[in-house]
Amino acid sequence: MPSYCGLDFGTSNSTVATIGKDGPFLIPVEDSRTAIPTVVFFRYDDNKILYGQAAIGEYVSGTEGRQMRSLKSILGTELMYEKTRLAKTSVAFADVIGAFIRQLKRQAETFLGDAVDSVVLGRPVHFVDNDAEGDGRAQSELEAIARKQGFRCVEFQLEPIAGAMAYQTQVQRRAVALIIDAGGGTSDFSVVELHPTRGPGFAGGTRILASHGVRIGGTDFDASIARRSIMPLLGYLCPLIRGGMVMPSWIYGDLSAWRKINFLYTDRVVTMVRELKDLASEPHLVDRLLRVLRSRLGHAILMEVERAKIDLTSSDLAACDLTAIEDGLSVSISNADFGAAIGSEMRSIFAGITETVRLAGLRFDQIGKVFTTGGSTAVPMMSHWIDANFPAAEVVEGDRFGSVGKGLALDAQQRFA
Repeated sequence: MPSYCGLDFGTSNSTVATIGKDGPFLIPVEDSRTAIPTVVFFRYDDNKILYGQAAIGEYVSGTEGRQMRSLKSILGTELMYEKTRLAKTSVAFADVIGAFIRQLKRQAETFLGDAVDSVVLGRPVHFVDNDAEGDGRAQSELEAIARKQGFRCVEFQLEPIAGAMAYQTQVQRRAVALIIDAGGGTSDFSVVELHPTRGPGFAGGTRILASHGVRIGGTDFDASIARRSIMPLLGYLCPLIRGGMVMPSWIYGDLSAWRKINFLYTDRVVTMVRELKDLASEPHLVDRLLRVLRSRLGHAILMEVERAKIDLTSSDLAACDLTAIEDGLSVSISNADFGAAIGSEMRSIFAGITETVRLAGLRFDQIGKVFTTGGSTAVPMMSHWIDANFPAAEVVEGDRFGSVGKGLALDAQQRFA
């Protein structure tokens, strides 16, 4: 079997792929599953690290420990240079990401029965918006982490280009295609002139016309839904009885962001909220917030929000069960609520798509194919906008969690085989 792979380290889900006799295929990375949630859980009683669905299961069961998600979004930011507290020790975020990458490498090697020392890693068009230095730093950080886990050769490919490489294997004739890869942390786009191919990589004559991206994805949807529908139940915007002020909004912003939740679980924050409760016009709401902080329920809230978001891709109404906070507490979220919550983020994504087509020097009506991949492409607003703006194009739905990984494997074959 090949000693190389493509690795799609995603904000919400990750995959590993390589090449078999029938082309690229995804490697099982958690039991028989080929996509694993990018989640780590540090269990305190025995210092064991769990990954993916197993990590989520430990958290849901109430095991004492620390859950960490949205790790990719830390790359290139100031958080990479901080340590996070785990029981009686502190661990660098780079080492947490490294543990997850090492687990993916180990699973691939176990399945293939041989060492895998070369990898093409996917990367968004922009790790960090409007910051070339931060963007370069993020790639360098991820490369250093991969090398530390034993990858001798490390290359990168843009995720939408990897999606295009996977899609090209289906192309029967020349096509100008818009590739939309909307995932958990970023939404990335490419316009590519594709030609049929039978070998690895792009066929002769294939051209990349433009690539662009925005740092907006499904985790941002989660945050917006949480702020709109859940946080008011915990005192968000609750007036204080003196000074004409309201509860500090940054607490609710951090509580709505997967990568920042754990920073709220400190004695300093709990003490501050307890003091603000005495000043709040609705102290029972702030009391709920205190329960969330003391019992570390932030991830449980966002997991309910995430589940509701997924349900709303196919239903008109979804419920968030908040009984972990208070018996009988729940909230219903409608499709209208969903749309209103993520409207700003979707407009930014649509503007990014429009800019990509402009950078390619094309009009919308010159796009013949639209290929979509990534979990956030399931949002109904996305498909409605695509249908309205590209009525003459054929819309092809790829494997939401697998197309990029397969494309990275094809790229790895071209580079390393």
